Amino acid sequence: MGEKIDTWMIFEVLAAKKDTAEESLKEHVEKIENEEGVEEIEKDFDEVKEVENPHPKLEKGFSQVLEMRCKVKNFSELVKIVLNYGPTMIEIEGPEKIEMNMREMQDSLNLVAEMMHKFLKAGAGGMMISGNE
Repeated sequence: MGEKIDTWMIFEVLAAKKDTAEESLKEHVEKIENEEGVEEIEKDFDEVKEVENPHPKLEKGFSQVLEMRCKVKNFSELVKIVLNYGPTMIEIEGPEKIEMNMREMQDSLNLVAEMMHKFLKAGAGGMMISGNE
């Protein structure tokens, strides 16, 4: 494929301990950077912030946000990153237009289908079956 896809992503982590928040987000982004077809351009870690009552079972926690810019080799790889690493937000900054062949479209959709089946297997939800009612 030709031109790489310029992306901007935000990732956020919430943990019970400050050092856990910092380390887990750092490890998370290192895994993304090691993905074949991903070229990290820039990353910016915000300071860790203390959060009151972030979860019903947690009185206080620690949150950290990361902004990351990278170039990704193709749309299928970008779908894989979104599914496997769960950015809070993603923006495609370029190119303005992308051409995909049928194989890449199929690969992208199969990645989504595979992830849906993993969720089902893990008991994290079910499929909605539409009917006439």
